[in-house]
Amino acid sequence: MRILQVVGRLGRGGDSAAILSAMGHLQKQGVVFDFLTHPGFVERTAEQVKAAGSRVWVLPGDVRRMGPLRYFCRVYRLLREYPFQGVHFHTSLQSGVGLMAARAARVPVRVCHAHAAEIQRRANPLLRAAAVPVLRWMLVQGSTCLTACGTEAGNFLFGGREFRLLSNGVPLASYLPCPERIREGEAIRERLHISPEAAVIGQVGRLDRMKNAKHTLEAAAFLAQKRETALILVGDGEEREVLERQAAKMESQIPALKVFFTGRLTREEVSGFYHAFDCMMLPSHPGEGVPLSLLEGQAAGCPVLASRFIPRDTDAGVGLVRFLPLGSAELWAAEAEAALEKDRPDAARIGEAFRRRGFLEEEAAQRWMEIYTHGLDKKALEP
Repeated sequence: MRILQVVGRLGRGGDSAAILSAMGHLQKQGVVFDFLTHPGFVERTAEQVKAAGSRVWVLPGDVRRMGPLRYFCRVYRLLREYPFQGVHFHTSLQSGVGLMAARAARVPVRVCHAHAAEIQRRANPLLRAAAVPVLRWMLVQGSTCLTACGTEAGNFLFGGREFRLLSNGVPLASYLPCPERIREGEAIRERLHISPEAAVIGQVGRLDRMKNAKHTLEAAAFLAQKRETALILVGDGEEREVLERQAAKMESQIPALKVFFTGRLTREEVSGFYHAFDCMMLPSHPGEGVPLSLLEGQAAGCPVLASRFIPRDTDAGVGLVRFLPLGSAELWAAEAEAALEKDRPDAARIGEAFRRRGFLEEEAAQRWMEIYTHGLDKKALEP
């Protein structure tokens, strides 16, 4: 079975992480993922999936850049030239154009997957008001299955229509607290020359407007006025240079503050950082779906402060997540200081909670498989 995964920028963001996670498990069941992506993808990720037997096509742009008709034609030609049992779109409202092309090409299984609860790009309000209903209609008409990583993302993208929940999953064994992982965290602190007495705040994810790392930086600066504080920002993005300048200015004004930028890391490299953090912050703006970093942090037993714009169903139920309003960095600093004193759950408790909530990677991958096979079975029964 070959499934074409259509993702905006392969290798960047939680949607790519979810796809690659499912791919690793479903390969064992004879499923091959091919990829259609746009400029801005990560070359290393593309080479890795090619080495695993996947094919990768890169369009010259997305729907906005290419225009709906040209995009439709390019996707249609690809799907007519290569036989796929299914297509799985992860490009939000833009998915509608490609899904209609897949429908015209008679691809049996056509999945639309919601990952965000808001349009993440700035757009002209009038153009947005006109385009959203049309694109939403197209993706609903073009799909055989509507899915979402979270309830709020599905409600936004599908406009109140029924959808199937496909919760993101994590490879629990890679994050659970254990002596080896704890040593990794300690080694990271030592490598960065962070004092054992310092409070270590972390944030994992793209450095862009949505993830709002500026708020985390401001909260760390407040905390550093009371105690030695280290902030570790794991990730890269368009706002990195601005954040680096702000961090340098704050460090010069507050001697107890140290800020570190790691750049983009692999999921394996990130794992140890959750055990280096005393507390993690996710002050996202509206539109966030289900950030994998929030699940990974909980899997590692790390306390998490999340904005109230992040869906509540991301809480695994182990007492690690506090949802806070944006606006007061001082409040976040106070909550971070309180989190330093929290008792952390053990691996057994975390594992049980993740199994109960369906956040295990292997179970999430199996839900993808059920959608593909059910769609093919249903198609086979049609006259």
